[in-house]
Amino acid sequence: MTRINLKKRDATKFETYSTAPKVSKLCHILNRGEGEVNILRRLIEVIIILMMFNLSIGIFRFWNDTIKKILAIKEINVAFFALCVQMTTTEVLPLCALVESYCTNNIIFYYNENSEKQQKIRKERRVKLKRLEDVNIKFFMTLMGFSVLMPWLQSVYIVLKRNNYGDIQELPFVLFSYYPEQYKSITLHAIIQTGYGVFLIINELQMYCIFTAMYMASQTLTDEFDLLVTCLEEIDANIRDYDLVRKHLKGDVDNVKHQSAYENKLQTFLSKIVDHHSSLYSNVEVMNRRISSLCFATINAFTFQLFTCVMCAIEMENLATRVKYVFFIFFVGSLMILCASIGQNISDKGEEVRNALCNCSWVDKPEWFKKSILIMLIRSSKPLVIMPFGLYVLDLKRLAVILNGIYSYFNVIY
Repeated sequence: MTRINLKKRDATKFETYSTAPKVSKLCHILNRGEGEVNILRRLIEVIIILMMFNLSIGIFRFWNDTIKKILAIKEINVAFFALCVQMTTTEVLPLCALVESYCTNNIIFYYNENSEKQQKIRKERRVKLKRLEDVNIKFFMTLMGFSVLMPWLQSVYIVLKRNNYGDIQELPFVLFSYYPEQYKSITLHAIIQTGYGVFLIINELQMYCIFTAMYMASQTLTDEFDLLVTCLEEIDANIRDYDLVRKHLKGDVDNVKHQSAYENKLQTFLSKIVDHHSSLYSNVEVMNRRISSLCFATINAFTFQLFTCVMCAIEMENLATRVKYVFFIFFVGSLMILCASIGQNISDKGEEVRNALCNCSWVDKPEWFKKSILIMLIRSSKPLVIMPFGLYVLDLKRLAVILNGIYSYFNVIY
């Protein structure tokens, strides 16, 4: 059986993948060598530890100031998410390898040149993946502008042009920070916010790599499920065009186990369907384990982020700051929908495969064919789901429950 092995993939071996050139090159830049990988990781981890220590003190100092207290908790939440991003960076290249293996035809289970559906799926998926990569880089570059450049320029404008600031604690910030009274100065604010800006840029570039690779892998598996469903629907047509299908098959394609030539062709073709079915289900399980930490952090950490962004967009007086938080609402909501849609798409495709197995033309086929279909149907009877750490099913229903909870909590406070 042919299967993409994501488990034994060497995450430190850097390659440029034609299906995800920007992601693989950027991952190579951010993780250029073993020593530099450790330096970058240690730097981010030190910043995270210092953030949490500073903000923990800030929570107690601003205990009676609701907005500042919630902002401090929000930034601790950001630090937690950044830590989860660090844990998931090693999964980018294996996910890119999965996409590359399917999309560059390194693995072909079957291909009928006369099938318009199969041709359409294979032709369009590379275009969709390239569009996805391009849209994501623009999306995350815009995020960098709103999260880093805008607040930094606001601070510079207020200090240099207007020169009417009072407490530097009130100046616009890249990330909220607590400044002890005896150390408050413009220099300290500039140094800390510049450091936070570098930290966020690195973290957001890593997020771009991870989320793009994750969604491309999900999209690739979704397309492969569509190919499997199409093949089950067109079994008879594929056997009729067996000579066209045969030249694309790999491995042993000359099985002679039956007296009938038709049954030999059917046996060979069915073995490829079984391989494809088993490969997809195995790779979904492996992908689930690889993206669990990121999906768990995105859904849980971003739930609080969404609430605080809505609150800040209402409470903040500065227009530019309000615009920043409105964009953050859009950004956080988009990533939460992205994660939920990945789980939803996988679940939907599992249901489509079950229906295709039930509805394929098995009635007039040999007994051994029916038994093979039944075995695949039994394997498919278990719902195909994405479950972060096995805690809950990630789909649009789960997202609706979370959003409803945020709305209820918001109503209680306001």
